[in-house]
Amino acid sequence: MDNLVKLHRVPAEADTADQTQNAGPEGSHLQPVIGIGDRIGRLHAVPVTRARPDYTNIVAASIEEVERLETAAALLTFRQYCSFDYAATLYFHSDERNFYTTLHVDNRLWRASKTAIRGAAEAEFQYLVNQVTRLAEEEAQRAELAAENAQITRSLSEAEAQLERVHSDVRRNAELKQEVANRRQEAHTEIGRLKAQRMGAHAQLGRAQRLLQQIGQTHAKAIRRFPGRGD
Repeated sequence: MDNLVKLHRVPAEADTADQTQNAGPEGSHLQPVIGIGDRIGRLHAVPVTRARPDYTNIVAASIEEVERLETAAALLTFRQYCSFDYAATLYFHSDERNFYTTLHVDNRLWRASKTAIRGAAEAEFQYLVNQVTRLAEEEAQRAELAAENAQITRSLSEAEAQLERVHSDVRRNAELKQEVANRRQEAHTEIGRLKAQRMGAHAQLGRAQRLLQQIGQTHAKAIRRFPGRGD
């Protein structure tokens, strides 16, 4: 990696003592937290990562040249990172002992660079990876939103279908309820008519029975009489 290294010196005991003596009221609260490790003066390396690689050892590569090497399968893929239609690749060309870093969009070469130093190539590749992630972020958001909208649409369709089923059940219930009410009303009317008919029939039957009884009695008297006998 093309990283810089900064050297930080931890204050020695003498420096700490001088700082403590010279500290005012605002700095006096630092004294209790000074540990044994702070009293030992030593040098230690702190890596510093650049936001963008140093281009001192990296040069732009010809798009046509890189495409020719890709077509000829002359490049060995060391690293590759893809996100949607974007791809960052770190190639190694063994014949020239050069490293190529490329950025593709929809399988078309967009940018290319080369270097003979692997660390510089790795740093450039990591930079391109960050760029791919940034460029593909909108695609990721679009994919998520499209999926969410599709899910909402499906849920809406299901809810509408369920609502229609409920409405159908409500209409069916209302229709059947009205039909039952009509039937009960018809039955009630028919019962009233049949009761009235029964009462009329009973009355007619009573009159017929009484008339029959009278006729029977008269007939009985008549058949007891013989012709020629006086009363």
